[in-house]
Amino acid sequence: MTIRAAAADLVDIGQAREWLAARVRHEHPADERALALRGLTLPPLPRSPGRDEIWAVATVRDEADVVRAAIDHLLSQGVDHVLVCDHRSADGTRELLRELERSDGRIHLAVDDGEAHLQHHKITALARRAWWAGASWVVPFDADEWWFAETGSLGDALRASRAGVLTAAMHDALPAVAPFARLDPVPAGDHKVAFRAHPLVNVGPGNHGVDRRGRVTGGLRIAHVPYRDSSQVARKFANGSRALDAAGAREWEGWHWRAGAALARDDADAMWRAMEAGQAVPAVGWEPSGRWVDVSMSSASWPLTAPPVTR
Repeated sequence: MTIRAAAADLVDIGQAREWLAARVRHEHPADERALALRGLTLPPLPRSPGRDEIWAVATVRDEADVVRAAIDHLLSQGVDHVLVCDHRSADGTRELLRELERSDGRIHLAVDDGEAHLQHHKITALARRAWWAGASWVVPFDADEWWFAETGSLGDALRASRAGVLTAAMHDALPAVAPFARLDPVPAGDHKVAFRAHPLVNVGPGNHGVDRRGRVTGGLRIAHVPYRDSSQVARKFANGSRALDAAGAREWEGWHWRAGAALARDDADAMWRAMEAGQAVPAVGWEPSGRWVDVSMSSASWPLTAPPVTR
């Protein structure tokens, strides 16, 4: 972000109206935000107001098996910095992220020891902090997401765009021997967003939307690998369900986590076997088309390339 762009953001009346309208609609209650940020500690960040930087931000919990690969992928795609917040991980995720932070100045670790989830408030805080550090674009990601552009790298696509928001179509994927995966080439019907940084931005639940002025266009894709083995499936649903309860979340929010927690208590192995076989589990919102293809997650851009044929 250039100094001139930062100054323009501070007097951006249109974005101020977006922020005020959200406050009037009571979409981001102050008491809810205070609960979400109660245990959050942000790290000191380098400031680069004269550079056109892309920052990726995330909250993670118990993602030690994938978070390094997800961060490495973003950096290889032209992202300049990654600000990732560990939320009460018990599987070594926080320790791994500390190691990455020590070894790579582009990676920055925040910690969150509060029980409540309320992810959109946390991501909003991280995104605003990234703007302060000099971000021109923010990519809010989850540790189980691999982001791609339809033309060139993710970084190239964002820097070339004149839009305010770029949407990313999501594709279900299942793990295989790294760096390969099985991908559903049919979009899952949902999308995430990347957006121009701003100090008054508000990110929506699940990173599926954002209150950001400007034109909205597509052009991005995500290979989403949310389920990776039976123990991870059970842990993911249990953690999510507890965090939603601690936040006093409404019944419809994170419904798949609550449903998954109930199913996993009965037989997490059976649920994972169905997923691993490429079958749908509608009770938790997992409904792939079944048209699985083998791809390389280290592909430079979308569509992902097939793994090499071995003879």
